[in-house]
Amino acid sequence: FSRMLGAPKLAAATSNIEESGTFGKLDWMLHFNDRSGNKISPWHDIPLNLKEERRGSSGGGGSEEDGGTIISCNMLVEIPMGRTDKLEMQKKIAFNPIAHDQKHNLPRNYLYGIPFFNYGFLPQTWEADDLQDDKGRFGDGDPLDVLEIGGHVLGTGAVVAVKIIGMISVIDQGELDYKLVAIDKTAPDAENIHDANSLEKHRPGLIAKLMDWLINYKIPEGKKRNELEKKQLEPPSKAADVIKQTHGYWNDLSNGKAYGEGFKLSGGIESVPPPETSRKKKTKTEINEDGDVGAKGMEEEGKAEGGSSAKGDRAGDRGESARKT
Repeated sequence: FSRMLGAPKLAAATSNIEESGTFGKLDWMLHFNDRSGNKISPWHDIPLNLKEERRGSSGGGGSEEDGGTIISCNMLVEIPMGRTDKLEMQKKIAFNPIAHDQKHNLPRNYLYGIPFFNYGFLPQTWEADDLQDDKGRFGDGDPLDVLEIGGHVLGTGAVVAVKIIGMISVIDQGELDYKLVAIDKTAPDAENIHDANSLEKHRPGLIAKLMDWLINYKIPEGKKRNELEKKQLEPPSKAADVIKQTHGYWNDLSNGKAYGEGFKLSGGIESVPPPETSRKKKTKTEINEDGDVGAKGMEEEGKAEGGSSAKGDRAGDRGESARKT
């Protein structure tokens, strides 16, 4: 599939978004403002607004596997359903506008069919790229990705309240990259879809299509196929744990307790860079008493228990300012 003609649907004008440049060219950007017209970051300044409710407390059905719990939060839309344009929040540009991802100095497009979902991320989350899981895999250094399957087109830049249906854990070029599956809370099926079983009942075959896309979408670009940690849609409770954990990582990044190479934080300030002569080590199992991952557990490389250390550099191109998806 080639580059699409025309610009995508954008969020409603009331969303306080502002375009610059020409869509389809690398100078195009979508900026975000507050009600006073001041620039804000869609990554850092839009609230996550994570909620956990028991079934019936808000009129909707919850996951049977999770005892009727409904997990909801805000999603920021980057790529509307039906678009192949690779639009991404720019982590290393002040106020983190959305812009074209690029390859060979040209806007990048998805090549594996037309996306049948809206794509975006959860604000105020971060898959810390200086942390390893128990299998030695790092996070991808981005906020959590979301695939929204409500069936209607959401505009680029829209902030949407979604219900979390589950999570697919993808191993992308050796990095652990969680993909949340969610549905717009106003979608017609939102009252009936709340986990893998109900999604398969109301949208038979959709889970298999999502997994096929996540495994194969980079192959036309000459990259290896991705792998799945589990060949199933993990429950909303597992997704909620990951959301809380990555919100904790984001808090550490925002408060200067975690390192980020050139990331722009709220107000356009730059994240704390890693030391040039030594790296710090944290592990994903070090969670504080509040259930969030904090700064404790940071140790000088080589002094960690057992002598193991986090890698100094990660797979991927740190020179790119965009999210990696």
